Amino acid sequence: NDIDNLVSENVKRTAQNDFLVEIINKASAIIGQNIRLHLLDNWKPYSNGFFSIKKENNQFLNLNMLGSGYEMIFSLIFASTLSKQSNKQLIVMIDEPELHMHPKLQEQLCALLIELSKESQIFISTHSPLLVKQLRMNKKSKFMILRKQERNIIVSDMDSGVLPYISANEINYLAFDLSSAELHDELYGHLMSELEEFGIESFDARLTNEFNKTKQKKWQQEKRGEIFGPMKDVTLQTFIRHKLHHPENLTMQSDCFTTDELKISIDEMIAIINLVKGED
Repeated sequence: NDIDNLVSENVKRTAQNDFLVEIINKASAIIGQNIRLHLLDNWKPYSNGFFSIKKENNQFLNLNMLGSGYEMIFSLIFASTLSKQSNKQLIVMIDEPELHMHPKLQEQLCALLIELSKESQIFISTHSPLLVKQLRMNKKSKFMILRKQERNIIVSDMDSGVLPYISANEINYLAFDLSSAELHDELYGHLMSELEEFGIESFDARLTNEFNKTKQKKWQQEKRGEIFGPMKDVTLQTFIRHKLHHPENLTMQSDCFTTDELKISIDEMIAIINLVKGED
């Protein structure tokens, strides 16, 4: 019996060590710090010991003092490894994991979540465009947008973008209704490409003639700081495009567009892009 107990104890300790070594190696690779384990009982690591990193002054810093982001990543790895050993599926639910987390660490978290999702079910609520953009690269990810409308919560699919690539600016627009100059620029260029029209004046004319966009704004071109040619009538889309691309234009310094006009212009271009795609 004593021999059997000794063998059983050795097997147990070997399993403990392999389990913890796997966790420590994975966490160290993601966090970018060498993690050490100080404990009395491997089976109760949080109550009888602690995980730490070694600082430059040779002091050991408890892992939970590095911030909630690091602690969450380590806990995810710990839970995932434990679920594999017990042959049970892991279901993870995280509320706003980006809180108190450096953007670089958010990228590392995304890579970890994508890896864990191969064998686990993961649910996340987030307000981070960076997280959404990174996770959208995983084709198996599903994104839903929740909006409060009076007393109701409206749930919609986020796969309704018009740009042919993953755009953080479009994600901001779809998820958070945030209009930006950068998104306007992307949509303007994409619409030109869709219409196979690469001249600004001819493109602006098509916006008017084919899509009924009035030339409600005026633009004065400059060349080397001097007025060049007559002032021209342009659509709201082209006016905003010119303001973004030519901040050096002194003549037009006092003529600006409002936040409402930016949103209107973006909405109109999205509608045109959807119309053009529907005709293909």
